[in-house]
Amino acid sequence: MMVEDGEPEPGSLPVPPAASGEVASPEQASDQPDAVPPRKLWFDWSDRDQRVLLVLALLVFAGIGWHWIRWRSRGVELVEIRRLPQREYDFKIDINQATWVEWMQLPGIGEVLARQIVADREQLGPFQQIADLKRVKGVGTVTFDTIQPWLICSGCKIGTAH
Repeated sequence: MMVEDGEPEPGSLPVPPAASGEVASPEQASDQPDAVPPRKLWFDWSDRDQRVLLVLALLVFAGIGWHWIRWRSRGVELVEIRRLPQREYDFKIDINQATWVEWMQLPGIGEVLARQIVADREQLGPFQQIADLKRVKGVGTVTFDTIQPWLICSGCKIGTAH
């Protein structure tokens, strides 16, 4: 409540100027927080900046769509990539000179078997014919028949036709 001279009664709460119908002075307005805080937008962009960005993005997408439609209407086909057929091995290895790395290039021969072939050749001497390769533990008929087209034997007296 107010006393007639405009001073509040002792012990009463002060009345804000808006509630009392009085117009607040600039000094009083700066002391009071705004009722509605300003909206936080994208990167503190204003509504206008966001609308401009939206219009620009729509123009870019419209241009991309227009170019795509124009390109498709020309009847241009997609590029077809032709690949050469996969080639089989076109090398041969000499069974008496090949390293274990060369043996590993053949189908069905892993590192362990390749090392066993080289170790067998070093222990028992060079192979006399290609069929002697079967003496190595792990080289069976199936493995031998698989790798035989890629084998040659220099210095062999028998079985060098491959």
